Parts: sequence; C-alpha cells; structure tokens
Amino acid sequence: MSSTVHPLVVTLIYVLLSVGPLIYFVTLYIRFQWQTRTQAFRRRVTNSSPSTSDPAEHPLLVGFFHPYCNAGGGGERVLWTALHALQQNPGYAQAHFLVYTGDTNVTTQDIIDRVKDQFNLALDSDRLTFVFLRKRYLVDDTTYPRFTLVGQSLGSLGLAYEALQKVVPDIFIDTMGYAFTYPLVRWLAGRIPIVAYVHYPTISTDMIKQVPQRARQSGRFGANWYARIKVGYYRLFAQTYGWVGSWADLVMVNSTWTKNHIDQLWQPKPSATIVYPPCDTDSLRGFPLAGRTRAIVSVAQFRPEKNHALQIQAFAKYCVNYPELARDVKLVLIGSARHEGDRARIVELRELAARLQVTDQVHFAINASFTELTDYLATAQVGIHAMKEEHFGIGIVEYMAAGLIPIAHRSGGPELDIVRPSCDLPLMMKSEGSTSSPQLCNLKGPEALHKVSDHSLPTSSELPCGFLATTEQEYAATLHYCLDVLSEEERLSLQTQARHTAMDRFSQVEFQKQWVALVQPQRFSSAD
Repeated sequence: MSSTVHPLVVTLIYVLLSVGPLIYFVTLYIRFQWQTRTQAFRRRVTNSSPSTSDPAEHPLLVGFFHPYCNAGGGGERVLWTALHALQQNPGYAQAHFLVYTGDTNVTTQDIIDRVKDQFNLALDSDRLTFVFLRKRYLVDDTTYPRFTLVGQSLGSLGLAYEALQKVVPDIFIDTMGYAFTYPLVRWLAGRIPIVAYVHYPTISTDMIKQVPQRARQSGRFGANWYARIKVGYYRLFAQTYGWVGSWADLVMVNSTWTKNHIDQLWQPKPSATIVYPPCDTDSLRGFPLAGRTRAIVSVAQFRPEKNHALQIQAFAKYCVNYPELARDVKLVLIGSARHEGDRARIVELRELAARLQVTDQVHFAINASFTELTDYLATAQVGIHAMKEEHFGIGIVEYMAAGLIPIAHRSGGPELDIVRPSCDLPLMMKSEGSTSSPQLCNLKGPEALHKVSDHSLPTSSELPCGFLATTEQEYAATLHYCLDVLSEEERLSLQTQARHTAMDRFSQVEFQKQWVALVQPQRFSSAD
C-alpha cells in the first residue's frame, strides 16, 4: 500500500533546504566582515601600544560586555576590579582590554577618572579601549513596559550584535548577566571562550512561586487565570534562559543564593564557582571603631528593589517609639542616580520622609564621591540594608569592613553568605520600651562578644557579626537595640567581629586571587 507525503511537509523540506545554505553563507559573510574590522583594530592597537614589543605579535583582545559600566554600583566594582586584576597579571602583559558600554554621554577619560575616584583603582589607559554602543535602549527596562524579561533579553541580542560588529574579542566576558548573547557570540564570532560572572539570575523559581501568591492576595476578578498564564510565560522563559546560559564556558557567581539558582537553571559543566565580589577592605579597615556619631547609613543605588522606603519607615517608627533617644540620630541615604527614573524615586523618598515627619533627620548623598562615601563610613555606627532576596550585598560587606554594625534583610546573600552567624534579637526584646539588654545572640549569648577585642583576631567562626530583620517593626527594634541598648564594650566587640569577617572572606585581594586563578591566560591561549 503506497503512502503519500503531505504537501505541507514537502513544502517545509524545500524551505529548509533553501534557507539553510542562505543562512550559512550570510553567517560566513558576517564573520568575514567582522574579522576584517577586528584585524584593522589589532593593527592600530599594535602600532600605538607601548606594551607590545613585537609589532608582529598577536595581541589578545579581552572584551568585557558591560553596557552600564559608568553606573557606579557593586556590579561595576566587579567589572573594574576584574579588569584591573588582569591588567596587573603578567600572563596578560600583551593583552588589550575592551569594555563594551552604552555610556555615550561621557568620554573615556571621564570613565577612567570616575573609576579612580569611586573605586580607587588606577586603570592602564594605554591597554584599554571603550567600545561605545548606540543601541543601549534595547536593554533598558523602560523600553518594554510589557513583557520586560523577553524584551530586554531579545534586545541584548541587538546590542551584542552592535558590539561584535565593531570589534570581536578573543575572550568574551559578560559581567552583567546578558545570557541571551552567548549563542549569538558562539554562532557569529566563532569558537571564542565565553566567561560569565552572574550577579543574579534573570528569572528564578522564587519569581515563579510568587505569581500565584500575589494573585491570591490581590483578590481581583480573573487574577487566577492571569497568574496561570504568567506562570506559563515564566516557565517557558526559564527553560530558554537555561539553554542560552549553558553556552558559557566558565561560570562564576557572587553568592550561594545565585549559585543554587544558576546550577538549577543552566546546569553548567563544571558547576558554577562562587567568587565573592570584591570589597575594598584595605581602605576601610583603618577607620577607628570608637567615638562614632549616632548615624545610620544606607549605601545603595536608588533603584526600587533596594527598598529605601522601608528604611525610612523603620527609621520613622524608631523615632516615634523613642523620641528622646532618637533626637540626635540621622539616617543618610547614599547612592547614585542613573537616570530620570532614579531621580523621580528620590523625590518620592523625600516626600515620604516629609509625611513621616523625619525630614530633618533623613539626608541624601546623591552620586557621592569615594571620599564622601568613606567619610560617612568612617563615622557612622550602623549600616542598614533592606532589599529582599539580595543576590549578594556588597554594601553590607563595606559596612562591616568600615566598622559599622550591619542590619540586613533576612534573605538571599546577606543571610546565606555575609551576616553569618547573625543575631536574631528584635523578637527577643521583652518590650519595645525595654532598656535592659536581652540575650544578645541565639548562638552564644552576650559573653560571646567579649571573646574578641579590637586588637585580636576572633577564635571562633560562631561569633555574631551583625543582625538580620524583615519587617518595619524588626528594623526599628534593631536600630533601637544597636544605638541605645548595647553597651560600649558590646558595640566595639560586634564592630570588631564584623570587620574581621569582611577582611577574611570578601577582600579585594581575595577576589582578584580567585578571578586570576580561574581566568587563566593558558585557558584561552588557543582562542582564534
């Protein structure tokens, strides 16, 4: 009995046979054009760079894909510390470094000066080229009011295409988490190594779980159906995200929280390596611990997820509950404003402080210099953090290194990696008006803190180094406890243990050591 093939199948086969070769030849043409431009760039670098002794030598091009390199946050500290470490490494003595950025409103020297001013890192400008990209709007969240995840991810393809069109590196290092660019890099740029440093997954199982919970809380008509559709959308996106992430050759993550999610989604071989982001502990460790002002500082970009509103609300509650004690206390919000959205949020935060009647005690330090930042860190007593599920929390490490007592959100990196072990004391207070000292820590009690001093290293990893909180009430109670209840001896002991923890785990030297060990030049010496 004869069987016939459906005409649609035949048509599809013809289309594939026709389009396949066309795609292949278009790819070859694109690669040829890009290689021609890159070779011309190499010649310019070789002729102008004093580090290249042999004009015929093939300079290794190390490209960092970081479209917001001038933002001034923790992610940018990772970028510049990693680049600086490679520039100082003898194995990369003949390498030239590229930074793909969309910061077209500043000059090369502006960026280098800001890196020096804000992060205290002196870059070798002779071995550094900024590749300015005009299409950064493709990855801006404001471009996609709906389907933001898909929009930004697909937009990153266009931005990466523009980057590679200008110059193709020998090593592609993504330090912002644009995983959708990896297959494009492999397809159009050839077999070049792809290195990923992931601060947080674009999507996580936590995000998917929150959708039905929020639907139930909203109580709106049709919310359950909308939640089902959104969960399906998230799951499909998560599967695609896992596939594109698997193209990375080397995966580094900033925390246990991030590693758990990336290993689950990407399933990289080998699994992701935790490399804690750098903190400039050396410049912070010398600040005196005693004689500090009754100030609370918050160091974070003015983004909505940083939850500055909760910090102001908790501070206002503390002021209401303890008006006499709080009279001389101030809250200082330190952070950079990247664009109009950030500036609008600052206006809203000022209005919130006014409504809560704490305007005179809440101060804003916007786009503060490195010197201004260190001045605040050198004199304040408490550092506050309120972001839920923070992937790491480099600002908390800076608090600890500078000698502040950290109060962080009980979730994510702060809970799993940084404030470990922590004190859980807000709920242990007998009453909000109590002035007697409760048991300081659920691990060791007050006597644990007396085992360390400002001049001796801690003898136990079980010593508490800070506090965790979740609600406005918990934050307010913890502020009261740190500022008003702790004795001077207990406060100094906590500050000392926090500083030693930061120096041992999260120093800039430790980051650079791990980064250079993983991103070895031998690993990429055979790259085309």
